Amino acid sequence: MTTPMRQQYLTLKSQHPGCILFFRLGDFYETFDDDAKTVARVCDVVLTSKPVGGDLRVPLAGVPYHSVDGYVARLIEAGYKVAIAEQLGEPGKGLMEREVRRVVTRGTVVEPNLLDEKRNNYLLAVTFGAFGKSAGVAYCDITTGEFAATQIDGRDAGEVERRVGEELSRLQPSELIMAEWQLDETELGGLIQSLGAVISAVEAWQVEIGTATEALKRHFKVTSLDGYGMQWGARVRAAAAAIAYLARNAATALPQLTPFGIHHWRIYDAGRIDPAQPGIDLDHPQRRDQRQPAGSAGRHADPHGWAAAAATAQPAAAGCGGYQRGWRQCRFFTIQLRCGWNYASC
Repeated sequence: MTTPMRQQYLTLKSQHPGCILFFRLGDFYETFDDDAKTVARVCDVVLTSKPVGGDLRVPLAGVPYHSVDGYVARLIEAGYKVAIAEQLGEPGKGLMEREVRRVVTRGTVVEPNLLDEKRNNYLLAVTFGAFGKSAGVAYCDITTGEFAATQIDGRDAGEVERRVGEELSRLQPSELIMAEWQLDETELGGLIQSLGAVISAVEAWQVEIGTATEALKRHFKVTSLDGYGMQWGARVRAAAAAIAYLARNAATALPQLTPFGIHHWRIYDAGRIDPAQPGIDLDHPQRRDQRQPAGSAGRHADPHGWAAAAATAQPAAAGCGGYQRGWRQCRFFTIQLRCGWNYASC
């Protein structure tokens, strides 16, 4: 028979599968079972054991609460996700209530010591359409409020995967959210591994088109997504996947993603563009306008050559489609406005 505190721990752990659970006990965060073995190995702390009822003892590794960020940083860098359970209320008689207040992953960190100031920390979601002939890609950086989505269409699944790979190489996300697909179902596994992105997922019902559309309208407090270039399609499902993931793991960051910050970007393919679709052309820089030379793979290798392929894409010719254009500097990037779109954040 386990103790009440052990049962409390197991309940919280079951609510956050895939995460290392830091369980606050007084002046320490303690980890148990396989989590304790991982923390001891990665963070170089002592592995011991703790009685949890009867003759049962389980592995234990603890870290001081005042230096927890350093240990979390090591775990995040090693590719792990960390859920932090805090004590609620004042110590007294009986079992103290505890609740997970933070889930830290590579794509949701906000602490300056865990971020690279020279690049954006993108959380990116990808969804695929029927037969793989379309894909939705959405990314956000919760430290800046940047949020974008696009849809990729192709002649076949191979072309769509290639163009998704080009976007992954260009954006270099810290974390990739998959919805209704697995790595072994595509040819993207090698690229994603080379980028070092942490893999996460959302549930299928969260990206069903009706649910996804309503979730985005509810989040942005609007009655229609048309004004943001977010009509029905794969881009809506991808954007909803990002919102759903943040709602579960970093809800306090959601207010950063506002209707005035969302945009959709265009995918250029060998200089071809469909002028019938209004959009925003992004000259995508590094964080704080620290740009990379075209074709540069940044801190990651590009073994598949996708980043180089993306760099060969040509912008639309001046006057394409007869649209009026103008350049503005907006937050951390330069955008080219088309069709008289007006963004309050510019």
